[in-house]
Amino acid sequence: MNLKTTIATAFTVIILSFSVHAQSLVLCESYDTQGAATGVYTSWDIKPAGSYIYMLYNQSTNFRSGVYYIYIDKYYESSSSYGAYQTIEMKPESSQNWVALDQFFTEAGEFSASFMFNGTAMATTSFDIDLVADSTTVASNTDIGIDTYYYEDSDVDFGTSVDDLGVLQGEAETFSLGDAGIVSIRTLVNNFGIPFKTNLMYVDVYKEGSETVIDGFDIACEQDWDFVHFSIDFKDPGVYYVDIYNGDDIFINTGTVTIER
Repeated sequence: MNLKTTIATAFTVIILSFSVHAQSLVLCESYDTQGAATGVYTSWDIKPAGSYIYMLYNQSTNFRSGVYYIYIDKYYESSSSYGAYQTIEMKPESSQNWVALDQFFTEAGEFSASFMFNGTAMATTSFDIDLVADSTTVASNTDIGIDTYYYEDSDVDFGTSVDDLGVLQGEAETFSLGDAGIVSIRTLVNNFGIPFKTNLMYVDVYKEGSETVIDGFDIACEQDWDFVHFSIDFKDPGVYYVDIYNGDDIFINTGTVTIER
């Protein structure tokens, strides 16, 4: 092999090596509009009836035209090897370099997942799933730790007011600033009959396109409350994300609201 061929081959290897490391597939609790994951783990607890877990794939460039799948394999004791478990077709946007799947898992076990493009594995990850007691059992047993799955069925919604029964009035996803140039929106965090099991909530407000918290505050609550509501004032148009955490910094849920002029 001559020097020119050797250099070209080495350069190709470097490019391929960089390309492989530029992709990632993770399981996470949430993600933002830029495809940045939070709460990334390789071990997960799900309810006996099943639970949703986000699968998030990132790459360095926007998606090209082609065929995309996520392959999920499971480890089977009977054969002491991984076998095909589920295949999910993906349809990422060509204007983005990331795509997410809210995957519903129903079984415990050891798993491996690959993000495939035209038959080639772009990124692979391994993870474990265990079954735990459902939310109603956890809520009545203070010896069981609270994690983000405890709040899996919660919602964060926006409206004009909330009554004493936790019913949201004037619910909407888009609000107008109006002539005053400011709008006060009532935010309802509802856990639907399941107590929050915390005396404090943290609220972080982000504007789309920025990772900086533009507003953050605490909300006092009681251990047995299953809904909480509070007001947020908005002065600028845009898309906003409201993240809710309990007093132990455990993620509860997030809501999205659009403000127009």
